[in-house]
Parts: sequence; structure tokens; C-alpha cells
Amino acid sequence: MSVWARIGNSVVVLVALTGCPSKSGLDTTPPSWNSDATLVAFNLTATSATLAWSSAKDDVTVTSYLVFQNDVKIAAIGNVLTTTVSDLKPTVPFRFRVEAADAAGNISSGGPGITVIPPDQTAPTWASGATLAASNIAATSVTLTWTAAADDVAVASYLLFQDDVKSATFGATTLSASVTKLAPGVTVKFRVEAADVAGNISAGGPSTTVTPPEQTPPVWPFGSTLAAAKVTSTSATLTWTAATDDVAVTNYLLFKNDVNTATFGANTLSADINDLVPGVVVRFRVEAADAVGNLSTEGPSTDVAPPENTPPVWPQGSKLVATNVTPTSVTLAWSAATDDVAVTSYLVFQNDVQLVTLPADTLGLVVNNLAPGVSVRFRVEAADAAGNISTDGPTVTAAPPEITPPVWPQGSTLTATNETPTSATLVWSAAGDNVAVTSYLVFQDDVKIATLGNVLTTTVGNMKPAVSFRFRVEAVDAAGNISSGGPTLTVTPPDQTAPTWPAGSTLAVSNLGATGATLTWTPAADNVAVTTYLLFQDEVQIATLGNVLTTAVGNLKPA
Repeated sequence: MSVWARIGNSVVVLVALTGCPSKSGLDTTPPSWNSDATLVAFNLTATSATLAWSSAKDDVTVTSYLVFQNDVKIAAIGNVLTTTVSDLKPTVPFRFRVEAADAAGNISSGGPGITVIPPDQTAPTWASGATLAASNIAATSVTLTWTAAADDVAVASYLLFQDDVKSATFGATTLSASVTKLAPGVTVKFRVEAADVAGNISAGGPSTTVTPPEQTPPVWPFGSTLAAAKVTSTSATLTWTAATDDVAVTNYLLFKNDVNTATFGANTLSADINDLVPGVVVRFRVEAADAVGNLSTEGPSTDVAPPENTPPVWPQGSKLVATNVTPTSVTLAWSAATDDVAVTSYLVFQNDVQLVTLPADTLGLVVNNLAPGVSVRFRVEAADAAGNISTDGPTVTAAPPEITPPVWPQGSTLTATNETPTSATLVWSAAGDNVAVTSYLVFQDDVKIATLGNVLTTTVGNMKPAVSFRFRVEAVDAAGNISSGGPTLTVTPPDQTAPTWPAGSTLAVSNLGATGATLTWTPAADNVAVTTYLLFQDEVQIATLGNVLTTAVGNLKPA
């Protein structure tokens, strides 16, 4: 038989050997175990353990021991009472049992057993490049997200450290967390570590630094000012009141026409400006910023107007040209003027009255609404931003053509008075014109016989009695435009001179019969023409004849 005892992590086994009785015949009795037989484990590691057991007994002798792991034989060893098992897995239960065998191969049953759970002594680890990322950073909170750690068994939890002090523990499936109650503007270092069931904790877990935004911008005390002094045509000195902040003002930003042009430290409350343009008003504003970039609003401002008193000038040879002249419009074009700063506009004058103001990049203008036939004098002057205006700008005179002829009002008339055999007085209605009628033309049988001033009557002569003459009047304006369709009149001068008989004129009788005869006479003469002859018998008109020189008479009585 044997006994054992544990001394520290060692087991001492004493074995007593007895003689092997000689027996004849076959050994069929297996070894057996005392009721208090035990199997113990010590020197446990994550992957191994040392097993020790009580000795079994046999009717002859025990020759070896069989070690079973989870009911599977893993070792057959000599008559010793201890062995080391390996290839274990941390935290995984393993069931061990020992059975004894004798020389005849008989194997005991019901040997002592033990369940061994190897300790997990390996902490979780982090893969290369593992990260702890911060997002949704607010003034008092942040969302953290981390890479999963690895473990030889399993990660059981994650520990979150805030400034190296553990602040929270999360389950193994949690890879993000929302952290609150942060202090705005105060930088915090976060680190995450992984733990396993055995309580092993990783080292060197991923970390990140978070600075919650400090969202309160600096403010300006009531009555804060931005003042300008020593203003010249190109420079000025600005000074301002100090702003305040819940933490601290770190700098001042100077804005020129709403564009940030300079940044100054917190202790600077003035600035020299040296890039002003004479006559160009500039608006300055100052704002304060804190360490996290919060910027004040509605900082003090001021307008600076550098003096500029020099008007634009026109280069020698500058011209104002008029083209495309129509009855009512003209196109003007001019050379560019110059200025010590810049020309900002052009002023166009019409007969010395300002017509329009144009931007500096405009060097031409179409002028409408002119009066046909009326000459207009144009002049252009240049102005700068300070309002200085040139005085010697180029000029040009344009004469819009007048192409609209006079017209006759409806019902216009041409009448004749004082008619004689050779003359008549003509009178007509007045014509109209978009400018003015300057003269009238008198036509006789479509031949112009007179050009008159702006009169409405004239006397025509050299007419012939009883001859029809057709007269027409047309109106003319200053541009020479002549009306058409003027009033017309046909005049036939009266014939007041009777026909005459030439000396020696005769009336002869022929073919004389008892009751009739043929009369023949000498032709009469007239200043116009003889048209008829009147025949008298005993001073009584008996016939009116055409322009004939003979006729027959009857109803005579014999003598």
C-alpha cells in the first residue's frame, strides 16, 4: 500500500512493496481502490496540471496506472502515483480519472476522479492599429467607439478610463459609449482596456484626447468702441475696448469691409492701418476670440473716410464722338479719364444739363428722345469715389436729321379770290410739322412756280382767260422735308373781252330764192377764241350757230 501528503505545491508519495505470492493458474482479479482513494491536481497553469493519486491494491501487484481525460485514455504509466498533463485550455473544465492495471492486464474500475479547470492567466490583447475614436463632440458630452480586443479565451468586459481613472465598465459586446458631464473647454484623455473572465486586464489599450468645445463666445461690454485717429489719405490708427470671456480672450480679429485682414494677441488693443485708398470709405470691425475659436458677434465698428480732393483728368486728345445719328437718337463714345485713385463713374450732360451717371467701365451711351432737326451739345465728365468731378471733359454737337415732312390736317383747302382774266389770289390752310413749317411751294399744273415763306396766301399771274389752271400747295420744314397731297384747286380766269370783226368784214348772200337764201361771212377775231356766231334777222336773234362761217335761212317773203 502507499500513502501521500501535500507539502506546499509538492506531493510526497510513499509506496510499500510486498512480495508477489506465486500462484498457479490465471490472474483474473483486477486491482481495486480503497474507499478513501483520491485524485488531486496541483501546479495548475493555463495549459497543464500535475495529477497525484492514492495507490490501488491488487491480489498480486499493481503494475501500471491508466490516466483518463474526459473518459478518454491519455496515458499509461508505470507503477507511479503522479503525472503531468498538458495541452489544456484555460477555463475549460477537464475531467480526469485514474485506473490501476496488473500484470495480467486486469483494469480496475471506479478509480478516483477530479475535474480540473486551468486558470486563465493571459490578459486580453489589442491588435496593432486598434483605435479609440471620438465623435459627436459637444460641450459636455462625447461618443467613444473602439476596436474589439482579443483574448485566448474570451473578452468579458471593457473598462473605460478617464484621465487614467476607471469611469465605466461595459459588456464584451459593447464597443461604444456616450460620456457625459464633461467640462467645456477642458481636455480629457480617454483609454479603454479589456478584461477576461479570470480578471486579467489588458495594458496599453487605445486612447484618445478630447477637448469639448467651449461654446460661449467672448462678449463686448456695453459702450465698447472702435475709434479711428490720425486719419490721412492712406492711413489711420484704430483703438478698441477690451472684450471679456468666460475663460479668456486669446486674440482679436480685425475686419475690413467684413473681410478678416489681421489677427492680434489678447493684449493688443490698437492697430495701424496703412493701405487705405484716398476717398474710399472703409468699414472696420473688431471681434474677440477665445482659445477654442469661439468668436464674438456685433463687435464695435467704425467707418473711416480717407480724404481725397483730386478730381479725375482727361488725357490730352480725349474725344467725345457721336455716331449713328438718327432723327431722335445718337450713339456717344468717349476716351477714358484718369484719376489719382480711380474713376468711379461718368456723367453725361446734354446742353449742360446732367443726363445720366454711368459706371466707370462704361465708355458709351445711346441717347434717345432727341428732337429731329434740333442740334444738341453733349459733354462727358469723370467722377471719383470722393465725389470729385472733372471740369474739362470732351464735348460734341450732334444734329439729329429731321426726316418727317409736314402734313396737312384733314379738310385742308386751297381757295381762289380776286380772279381776273390773267390773275387770282390763292389762300390755303396751314400745314403742320413735327418741328415747324418754314415755307410753302406753289405748283401750277404740277410745275413749281413759287417758293414762299411761312405765309398762307399769294397772287399768281400770267394766266389766260377761260383757260383752266390747276394749282397745288405743299409745305416745307427747315430740314427740307416736303409734304405730299397738299390741297389743290382748278382756276379758270374769266374772259371779259368780246370778239371783234376785222376791218372789211362782210356778210354775203347767195342762192337767193323766193323764201330763202345762203349767208356767208368773214370770220370774227377773239382774244381767246370765237366759239359761236349769233344770227340776227331784223335785229331779232333767229339762230345760234357753232364756229361756222355759213348758214341757210328760210321763211323769207318775196318782195
